[in-house]
Amino acid sequence: MVCISSVVVKAQTIHWLTFIDTEDPQVGELDKTGRSVLYGRFVNVVNAALRDKGYKSNIRDIYDSALTPEKCKAEVESLTCDENDIIIFYYIGHGTHAQAENNPYPQMLLGCDFSEEHKFIPLKWVHDELKTKGARLTLSIGMCCNVVQTASAKRAPTFSINYGNVELTDTERNSIQKMFLGYTGDFILSSASVGQSSVGGSTPLGDMDLFTAVLVTIFGDMAYEGNLEWNTLFTEVKGIVNSVTGGNQTPFWNNNLVASTMPQKRPVRPGEQKRVVSTPNKQNNNPGISTTKTSVNINDMASMCNYLSSHFDCMVDNSNSRSIRKNEVQIIKQIFSNDAIVKIIPQDVDSPVIDKETISVFLGRISSSEGSILKVIPVSYKHSGKTITELTVRECYNK
Repeated sequence: MVCISSVVVKAQTIHWLTFIDTEDPQVGELDKTGRSVLYGRFVNVVNAALRDKGYKSNIRDIYDSALTPEKCKAEVESLTCDENDIIIFYYIGHGTHAQAENNPYPQMLLGCDFSEEHKFIPLKWVHDELKTKGARLTLSIGMCCNVVQTASAKRAPTFSINYGNVELTDTERNSIQKMFLGYTGDFILSSASVGQSSVGGSTPLGDMDLFTAVLVTIFGDMAYEGNLEWNTLFTEVKGIVNSVTGGNQTPFWNNNLVASTMPQKRPVRPGEQKRVVSTPNKQNNNPGISTTKTSVNINDMASMCNYLSSHFDCMVDNSNSRSIRKNEVQIIKQIFSNDAIVKIIPQDVDSPVIDKETISVFLGRISSSEGSILKVIPVSYKHSGKTITELTVRECYNK
């Protein structure tokens, strides 16, 4: 366990709940690519764009053997958030639709088969439950069939793999910020209408589902042009998916979003972000600052990656003082072995490795950047049981 006592800084958060069936014998390989593309082209890009607006990311990435209906129900029900937070749920896997269903949205199998039909979870239930959390924006997407059948894509979208770092222009960043922070309410989408399958096939990024491939492509194009908007984005996606499948797959959605003033990054009072390394029993000697103990299990990769991401955000934020950023380095350094290596990988694939650095060089570089780095995204790590010995990250830059 890594035990650190730190000052509480109330930050706005974008919560990602992704549930992806990567072990299914029929679609598992498609969904592995879909997961990689979804994170490389959408999740990481949005997180990077919102970081300088004071948003940290909380990623719950559920796949492989961890994917179960029970896990989905537990994650949805246990999620807590503040009024300016954002919640995004994204499912890739099998789905179905009951004849007696009272809504047009699918049920998600979440790794089960029809022998466990009672465990299937309705997408609408997830969305309705997440809406009760009180976030400013709630988005739920089910990339699954709306009937029990399979199909293949007839042609693929046209884009290519990026073997470099993520780079965002000011136009792209501002467009993403306006889309995610300029609205309040909720949005629920199914990738196929009732009676339809969600198809998959070959794309330049590998075999994956057609809907996600089209979504990340159009999202990127519209961000580049600076005209991202919810209905416009998904109307374009709907048209392409419907055309590619000859009318056999038609996404639909319910948009309850309203334009709103973007939340402002909360100003930091002098000394508020100061963090100190301490033993779990160390008393707070500064009565003017509230502190709390944070324990992170080195075996819990999801929680540790979120923890590292939060500290990396503080290091790359050049609005923080140099002393605060250096202090963050000292806090994080204790989690790593002295000879730990950091590998930087490209946007869309896990190889080739773009660069390797020692942990000291890596932390020194990102903590002294002058606004060029938007986001450092921990992907995975190896550890000795006590300290991290190897960390793999992706980096997103201002272009």
